[in-house]
Amino acid sequence: MPPPDVKRPGPPQGKENLAAKAMVTHVAARSGGWRHELRPQKDGGAILNNGQADDLTLPWYDEYAVNAILGSEMKDHPAWELAWKEPVTLATLVVRECTKQPDAVPEEVAVQVWVEENGLGDWREVLHEYWNRGVVHTHAFGPVTTKKVRYIAHGDLGRNLWTTEIEAYGP
Repeated sequence: MPPPDVKRPGPPQGKENLAAKAMVTHVAARSGGWRHELRPQKDGGAILNNGQADDLTLPWYDEYAVNAILGSEMKDHPAWELAWKEPVTLATLVVRECTKQPDAVPEEVAVQVWVEENGLGDWREVLHEYWNRGVVHTHAFGPVTTKKVRYIAHGDLGRNLWTTEIEAYGP
């Protein structure tokens, strides 16, 4: 049986894209066993918040890294971290994938936010969705004020990752 149809909101209209002011960092995936770090391939990937979706010419990972991802238990999945100097209130991430690679959209994704309480900080998952489809996918969650957010690609990564843009919006 095919996965169920899931209705998700479209990208917010008329709101400021807060990702344009964020610093974006790739958080390397790690395979199981020796927790081997799987870095992106040289000259792969995109800036992700430059407002130029589809500027990818190569996928994020080389063949060796994809094989390592598929052939091992994943301890840390590929992620992109957006960080701001001052706290922002977020409620939606919009992720754009390469239109030339529609079969590479990760069907399972998660969003984590950095939460600080009593002088201690830790990542808290605010969203974990399945049956993700479409080269533009929107992920809405309860408003949260934070300095950092992570978009995490789970699911079927056998077709590599072709994420080209991440946008962040407030409530």
